[in-house]
Amino acid sequence: LTKVTVMADSGTADCVLPVSYFKEIPANTTGPKMGMRYSAANGKPIFNQGMKTLVGKTKEGHKKRIDFEVAEVNKPLAGLRRIAQKGHRIVLDDAEGNGGYIENKVTGERMGLYVENDVYKFDLWVDVGASAGFARQG
Repeated sequence: LTKVTVMADSGTADCVLPVSYFKEIPANTTGPKMGMRYSAANGKPIFNQGMKTLVGKTKEGHKKRIDFEVAEVNKPLAGLRRIAQKGHRIVLDDAEGNGGYIENKVTGERMGLYVENDVYKFDLWVDVGASAGFARQG
């Protein structure tokens, strides 16, 4: 398993993965967002280069499958709005050693967040082999 740290971002429209991450996992380039234009925080255009589905586990041991759009970004970003639209509750907390959690509203399963350099993050341990199996699925 390969650990990837994801930054939770309320200003990101989608979950986005840098082009340089997980090159061994083919991107699905036939999806409806392929070629879509995003804007970086500085206004620079960023183009969607496909989608990768990462399969892995959280630090709590919960299995996760997260669809990431692929683009020229510097780090993996989790669009909190998109996560909420998919049936999750997001609780941000500033308690010492705790940044809150993302909770599935149906199952009650929680994935912990932590704060690092004033940014909310979570870690995902990616199973590259299992993730590669999602390359051509829509």
